[in-house]
Amino acid sequence: MSNAKTKTRKIGNVILTGEVSPCVWMYNTPFQIQVQMGSEKDLRSGGNITIQDKALNNDTYTEMDIVRLLATVRIQKCKNADCHNNAFHPDHDSNREGECEQCFITKLNAEIAAEQKKEDAKIARRDKQMKRKGMVVRVEAWVHPEEGGDDYMVDIYYSSKPNPAEIETALRDKGSEVLNDYRVVTL
Repeated sequence: MSNAKTKTRKIGNVILTGEVSPCVWMYNTPFQIQVQMGSEKDLRSGGNITIQDKALNNDTYTEMDIVRLLATVRIQKCKNADCHNNAFHPDHDSNREGECEQCFITKLNAEIAAEQKKEDAKIARRDKQMKRKGMVVRVEAWVHPEEGGDDYMVDIYYSSKPNPAEIETALRDKGSEVLNDYRVVTL
């Protein structure tokens, strides 16, 4: 993007960089800027938010609209008492809710790890049950629907080790256009 589509604003030691969102010209969405929070050392260290002006679009915004929207951005100290990082104010439409990027990502990673642990335990129980039924292999595969839409994961159990052609047939039967996105797990 050209410099005309990017503006900066400094608040104390915080640098906010506002850039016209690619969605504005790619998808003709209402005018919006992506605002990165950072410092002189790292312009992207503090995360980002999107600020929108629904009255404008790609054909009607001006450089001053970028400046105007960037001027509306508020920051604060992270809402976590033991953290002194900067955060976007919770009034902005964001899932950060006043947390700094580091605290948000740390919390998110912990939530993901806890969910993954639950999922791993569920799969281990199912694998154990299938092994008792005589299965020796689980094929963990992603189905990429031919008609489009979201990809999804499936587990296919076998009583003997399948060859690639068997796995491809199973994926084709499930409507996948990609036939090699899988891994074989021995039970």
